[in-house]
Amino acid sequence: MSRQPRIRDVVTWRPPSKRSRGLRLARNVLGGLVWAFGAAIDLASNMVGGASQVDSPNALARKRLPCDPHEEISGFECKVVDGNAAWVPSRHADPAWLRMSATAVWITPPGLPRRIELDVEAYRLVQLTPDDQRLGPADRCVATITGQGVEFRISGPWLAVAWLGHLGGWPDPRSLSTPLVP
Repeated sequence: MSRQPRIRDVVTWRPPSKRSRGLRLARNVLGGLVWAFGAAIDLASNMVGGASQVDSPNALARKRLPCDPHEEISGFECKVVDGNAAWVPSRHADPAWLRMSATAVWITPPGLPRRIELDVEAYRLVQLTPDDQRLGPADRCVATITGQGVEFRISGPWLAVAWLGHLGGWPDPRSLSTPLVP
């Protein structure tokens, strides 16, 4: 059985800007410490019968496509922040979530028994903003998406937004004449 490709190898968008060497080193050391601390907590909780799972900081960057093309890609959930679509809940309600598989995109609004399939080819990305200046595959960013008379914003990992762009056939935001990414 052949292994499925890594998602980052399928995505055509260029990876986020490289950080300076010193900043990368500091972030990797800090990430390693956080992972080691999490692993220690995981080990301790497993010793007393708890069940938690700690992934390495780069687990999202190594994620492969699921064998079943309809299976949801775990870790790629994007929170719907706001928007004017009918399925966007009010500010005080639980959020809607945008979820993806290898071939489909859907919204799971709170309180509805079924998901709402999105034809991402009918939408386009109008803005992509990092939550802060860190831009790695697992770092969160906010994407503004418009189409079919609606506009909404999602917050999720950069790699998940890049996969969404891949499914929609959207161009790399950094390659546009007016880049959408600062």
